[in-house]
Amino acid sequence: MEVRRITVQGPETVADFYHAMAEQGGSERDRRLPLRMLALLQQLTAGGGGPVVLGLTSHERLALKLADDWQSPTLVFIEPTVGGAWWVECAMPADRCPWPGAVVRGYTEDPAEAARRVRLGLRWAGLACDA
Repeated sequence: MEVRRITVQGPETVADFYHAMAEQGGSERDRRLPLRMLALLQQLTAGGGGPVVLGLTSHERLALKLADDWQSPTLVFIEPTVGGAWWVECAMPADRCPWPGAVVRGYTEDPAEAARRVRLGLRWAGLACDA
């Protein structure tokens, strides 16, 4: 999988954005979130291949989108925690939704499991992505 940054956020890559955040962090605690995000990005992009998704970056979470438009629907939200884990949130598949727009949100401390959940969310959104 490849994660590109939404164009309106500038020329930096997603990884560059989180590297800069980690370097600018005033304390170890301030550096934890961007470092956790970088660790997950490594898991997601390892091996190459897979879909290209667009990332809308923020200091607290990353929104993965299909279109290069910050207003387009978010397929998966990734939110690292200062404790070293991640929250991953995505829309449920339409045939499994108990109501329109239902989402699933889960917590994991394992980067491989977080990456698997992100890929599953992208697959549920209709992208060809190995879970």
